[in-house]
Amino acid sequence: MGNQGALPDVILELVFLGLDSLLWLHRAASTCERWRHIIAGDAFRALYGKRPSVVAGSYHNQGGGYSRPRFEPSPSAAAFDARHFSLDFLPGEGTKYWGWRIKDRRESLLLIYREDWKAQHRDLVVCEPLTRRQKVIPPPNPSVNYWDDEVVLLDGGGGGGGGGIGMTSFTVFLYSYEGGRIRACMFTSGSSSWCKKNICKPPRLFVVGFAAGRRYWHDREKMVIAFDQSTLKFSSFVLPNHQFSERRKMTLKVGHDGEACIVVDGDGIIKIFARQKGDGSGEGGEEWALEKTIQLSAAMLGLPEPRFLGLTRDQPQDAGMMRIILRHDRGGVPGVPSTSMRFHLNMETMEVECLPSPDLHYGGYPYEFPWPPSLRA
Repeated sequence: MGNQGALPDVILELVFLGLDSLLWLHRAASTCERWRHIIAGDAFRALYGKRPSVVAGSYHNQGGGYSRPRFEPSPSAAAFDARHFSLDFLPGEGTKYWGWRIKDRRESLLLIYREDWKAQHRDLVVCEPLTRRQKVIPPPNPSVNYWDDEVVLLDGGGGGGGGGIGMTSFTVFLYSYEGGRIRACMFTSGSSSWCKKNICKPPRLFVVGFAAGRRYWHDREKMVIAFDQSTLKFSSFVLPNHQFSERRKMTLKVGHDGEACIVVDGDGIIKIFARQKGDGSGEGGEEWALEKTIQLSAAMLGLPEPRFLGLTRDQPQDAGMMRIILRHDRGGVPGVPSTSMRFHLNMETMEVECLPSPDLHYGGYPYEFPWPPSLRA
């Protein structure tokens, strides 16, 4: 690399700030110790601004769960050695009695459920593949079946880069159903045990998702139950002028104001419900209102009438954006597969952007490079 010491740090910082690609910045950080320390330093991070997001690829659960999840690099990150993303540092390989399943991911961390079927031992592991660090999460008391229960990985709310997430700053939420009750458990990186909350649940309850610090369920009618991760309290409310059905899809999005909104898709008619401003969630309960109705049509996309048009399962994390999918039959010829296109729709401006191609890693768990960069030379 020549005489790297000839340039002072302040000059190198300016060079790194001028890099057009975030991936190049990560490559520079992996070149040598000095460059990595400069890019990871507080001074450069203050100049650079918010945490950059660079997707290295996706992890995929293997069929049957008998093998460790596999990693598929994205084309832009192909220059990095795939061995950096291996999960071989996690114990338990080499026997047919071990089961593996990724439950969630967030930025550079994975949340993995691991089970030794022979010993009947189950645990959760939070790990960062590039730094090969891991933390085994002790089971709650009484124990649960991680395979079927919902487990999500969230920001730690402190440390790890100003309230972000890292191996020293993360939160694991576990939601299980027992005897007509929801049990919500929280484990933080700095603790050694779980904090638990319970609530009686309706006879039928279905997951909506997580957004803006709260987890939501619905009963496929009008009732919605929310759990606030900051207060560890449950609340419930009714969606006005809405009747759910088996054909409708409900999901969560974050609006441009940073607040959660509930999006309901029914035969191409999108209804967006928002929490009322100034709602204190007092004794009367919180109130939500229908904020907008969007009629999805092929005309708004400049395309002929499709066989199917609606929300995708893999919704983007961008505030105010939703992802829709359009499917066409190829002339109705038997045996000829249908084509599909994906679009991003701005919920506020109604602007539509066609995605260049179906997501290569659709159905997987996108993995981001750590920030600050941790990949050593």
